[in-house]
Amino acid sequence: IPSNWDFYAGARAGFNFGSDPFPEIGIQVGGRWYWDEKWGLNVEIAGGTGFGTTFGVSMKL
Repeated sequence: IPSNWDFYAGARAGFNFGSDPFPEIGIQVGGRWYWDEKWGLNVEIAGGTGFGTTFGVSMKL
């Protein structure tokens, strides 16, 4: 894998305290592509109790 790519996977667990409380569990996979030493683009796909896709910009501190 080239050094400007960063892939990850994980699991999550929690509890939603909204009007209809329920436990939340799921997994996510994602990756980042850094176009320079500090800045990159991010995409993540998550599933489980809920499903979603996230796009964003990442900055290394």
